[in-house]
Formats: sequence, structure tokens, C-alpha cells
Amino acid sequence: IANLHIHGTPAVIDAHIAGGLPQLFALLDMKPLQYPTRFHVNTSSSHGNASLDASFRVPTIRGESVDAIGISVKGVVSKFGIALAPHTKISDGSLQLAVDNAKLHAAGNVVIGGTPLDVDWLEIFKPNGPVSTTVNVHGVLDDAARSNLGLSLGSFLTGPIGATAHLTGYRGTVQAASIDADLTQAILSADVLAWRKPAGVPSSAHVVAQMAAGGSFRSANVAIQGTSITASANLGFGSDGGVESVSAPVVRAGAGNDFAVTMKKRLDGGEDFAITGHSLDASGLLKRKSGAGPTRPATAQSPEPFHLTAYLDKVVLHDDAALSPFSLDMTGVGQHPRTFSVKAGLTKTASLSVNMTASNGQRHLTANAEDAGTLVRTLLNYQSLKGGELSLDATAPMTSPESQKSADYSGELVIRNATLLNQPFIARLFSSGSPGGLVDLMQGQGIVLDRVHIPFRLNDDVITVHDATATGPSIGLTADGFVDRTSNQISLQGAVAPMYGLNGLLGSIPVLGDVFVSKKGEGIFGITYTMRGDLDQPKISTNPLSVLAPGILRRIFEGKAPTGPSTSAAPSPARPQ
Repeated sequence: IANLHIHGTPAVIDAHIAGGLPQLFALLDMKPLQYPTRFHVNTSSSHGNASLDASFRVPTIRGESVDAIGISVKGVVSKFGIALAPHTKISDGSLQLAVDNAKLHAAGNVVIGGTPLDVDWLEIFKPNGPVSTTVNVHGVLDDAARSNLGLSLGSFLTGPIGATAHLTGYRGTVQAASIDADLTQAILSADVLAWRKPAGVPSSAHVVAQMAAGGSFRSANVAIQGTSITASANLGFGSDGGVESVSAPVVRAGAGNDFAVTMKKRLDGGEDFAITGHSLDASGLLKRKSGAGPTRPATAQSPEPFHLTAYLDKVVLHDDAALSPFSLDMTGVGQHPRTFSVKAGLTKTASLSVNMTASNGQRHLTANAEDAGTLVRTLLNYQSLKGGELSLDATAPMTSPESQKSADYSGELVIRNATLLNQPFIARLFSSGSPGGLVDLMQGQGIVLDRVHIPFRLNDDVITVHDATATGPSIGLTADGFVDRTSNQISLQGAVAPMYGLNGLLGSIPVLGDVFVSKKGEGIFGITYTMRGDLDQPKISTNPLSVLAPGILRRIFEGKAPTGPSTSAAPSPARPQ
């Protein structure tokens, strides 16, 4: 509906226009105006109603250009909707609109991706510089809104954020964006760094981005500032919108993280990562379900190769336990390491080295620690082992980049010349079979272990041991069974031999030793035990009658060795001499 009034010289046309937005767009797209075409507006997806008052001053002199026509349009657009992109649509808009020869100005409220936003759009028709489009947007984005807008950051960011965006561009195409976000009410969580910001703790983010012609990001500078976090990064994007480079010179999160990280895509599609700096808190890595060995940074699943290097003054594993200094060089495909080399300090005088090589479809893992007690305390927070030298040798088949299954490692762990200190769990076990050893424990001297030998198999998070032994002058111990780290359950059985140095002496006599001792690590006299239940407080039971049976008959009291879920007892690897 258009009501027209024409008067004066030059002619002045006053009109009140009311009707559907698609019809209004069709009118504005007629020559010589063609505003929708000029500003890349997808008029076919539009809907809503318009109520406008327009005034046109039309010169009566022949030959005047269209620019000589004076234009003034003001009014309201309600129930406005239009598609900005295939997955981004404006709906339920209510805008105040003003258009003249110099500019277009629209301001009001719209809903984008289900989220109400305040919008202010200014378009300069004949700009003096490269910017003709300015858009300011303000609103609160929750998890669903960010997902609908393609801005989800997964588990790192959850909860509502207040965001203000200043967008600039040319002829309706956004070329740059400056975004300020209030993260106070959001939860920030980086499990891999053992860091978390709860809701209510003040923090903010500032992003400056450059946009490509198609609307995707070309580059972005990101800065996050808060009570327990300071981080900055520059991101580069490829033509497909994917991240091709990251340079984060400052990452400080919590007390244990102070480092820099870079990532760069290679020509072969692979990724190179480098981490350097003072410290990194890796205690979160120890809590994650993973196979033996380090893992690459958490990124999207990809079959592409990667190379990761890390050089840090220290890597924090828990509380005050750390590896210092620390270096890592790792290669792999997708989420699966293929080779790596770790060198780290356990103490000022003791070091740790871990290596994995790959050949002939197998991965070979070795580890050597000059202070087994410190390593076990550092990795497992187990305080009852002192000193000793540790060596580990294991193999695993190669896994495909697409596989979600952890590698099945089989091998053996050996610890020499260590001391087992007083610990309630150990005392409960030894009190039934080793009075001498218990006295040593209670006196604080500990139990000397000349050699601990544990053949094992690691299947997912189930560790199966077979023919494991621990021997020393005051005690001998054998074990068969499994530890399920996922359910925190343990099921072991074996025998405890008191005064092993003397008790096991007959084991070296041919034939007779096999009959009376039967199994290395036990003696002529020994008590069988079972250990089952929760890993932190298992139930321990012994069979006193087994002490009367020689070794070969003691197997009757032990019964069949327990096996973990979906596993079978692994064959015992060849024992080193």
C-alpha cells in the first residue's frame, strides 16, 4: 500500500509505504537504486512487515543524474527475518530504519541462532576510506547460541558470556571484527593443564580478527585475562577456514603453567608443535585414559602426521612432584604416537629416559630411571619405595590412525636394590607371612628388595601380571592377577615367604628345589594370599594351612590366577639374567 502526494518544483514526492518486506525489497532493487543487490542482500529469504515514510525530491531539469534525487526514508521493520548464511539466520527482528542519500542506519533487536541481540548497522554510501559498513552487536551467548553460530569451544568454555562485537567492512561485507567478551559467569576448563576457572571469577577475552572474502576467518589475535589466567595467541587460517598456524607466546594458567606454544601446518598436511618455557602442569594427563606413553595435544581427530617437541624447565605431575628439566621429541599419526624420546631429571643427581621406536609393525618402549623410588612417587604418588634402579622393556603392535583402541603393550618391569618403607597396605600383607619383615617396617628401616620382576600386559586400562616376583634378604613375594585402572579394582594372588634369604636357599638345588620351592620368589615355607576389591583399600586374606605345604603343593591353595575383564593371562616374557 502506497499513499503518494506530489507537489512543488522540483517535484517532492511524499509517500507512506506499508506492506511485506519482500515487496519492499523488490521496490528498492529496481533501477536506479538497487540497494539489495548493491549490499548483497538475499531478498528471497526475507520476511516481515515494513511501515515507512518516504520523501523524494526529483529535479525537473533534464539530464540530471540519479544522485540528484533527494531521498529520505524513515520507519519501522517488524517481524524481520533474513538468511545471512546457510546456517545463520536473523529472525524476529524489530528495527528502526533511516535512509538518505549519504547513509543507511538500522538499529534495534534481532534474534540470531536463537539468541536475542542488540544490533546497530551504519552503511555509508560514498565512504572516504576503505570502510563503508559498521555493525555493532551486543548480547549474551550461552552454550546453545555459540553452537548455533559455529562458535563453540567444546569443554574449554561453558556457560553464558556477555559479548560486544564491532564489525567493519565494505558494501555489506564484513572484513574485520573486534570482540570483547566478559567470561566472569562462564566456566573455563583445560583438563590437560589441570586448570579450571569456576563461574563468578572475573575474566575477559579480547579478539581482533581479519575476515576473508567468503566470511571465514583469515587471522585472529586472542587475549584472555583473568584472576588465574593470562594468555595471548595469534591464529592463522587457511582458505577452507581451518587453523593453519598458532603462535601463543604467553600461556599462564594456574600455578603450574607458564609456557609458550606454536603450531604450524606442513605442506604434507601434517602439524608441527613446539612447547617451550618455564613449566607445564601435566597432572591432568595422568588422569586421562590413555595407553602407555605421552599423547599429543588435544585436537580434532586427524589421520595426518605430527611432530611435537617440548623443552621446559619443569613438568609438574602432582603436588610438589615434577620432572626438571624436561625434554620431549615425539612423532606420530592422528592421535597415536609412533616414536618419542623423553629425557628428564628426577633429582639433582638422578635422571629418567624413556624411548619408543617403531619398526616392522611393532613399537618398542624402553625406560630407565636412576631413582625408582622418586619415579614411582612422582608418577603414582606412592610414598613407600625408596631408591633403586628401574628398567622397563615392552612392545606393542602398530595401531591405525583411525583406531580408537589403546595399544596392547606386553613386557617386563625390573627394579633392583630398592627399599620398601612402612606403609599400612604393605604391613597388612606382610604381617601374615613375614614377622621379620614387619619388625623392620615398624622400626622404620624398611624391607630391602634386591630385585622386583613384573612381567605384564597392558590392555586398554587393565594391567595383567604373571609370575611377578619381589625378593630380598627378609622376604619373598609372588603375584599373579590384574589391576583395572578404569574401575579402580585389583585382583591378585600369590605367596609370601618370610626370611627369603634362608628360606629360598634350597630353591637353587636341582629337582629338589623345584619340588619344595616350585616358584621363584617363594621359599620352602610360605603363605598364600589373595588381594581383591578397591585398589585403595583392597581386602586381603591368607591361608595359614598353606605354610605346611611344600612349594609344588602350594599351587593347590593358590588356585587359578585371576584375569581382568576382556583379557587373558599374558605369557611370561623371557626373564633377563
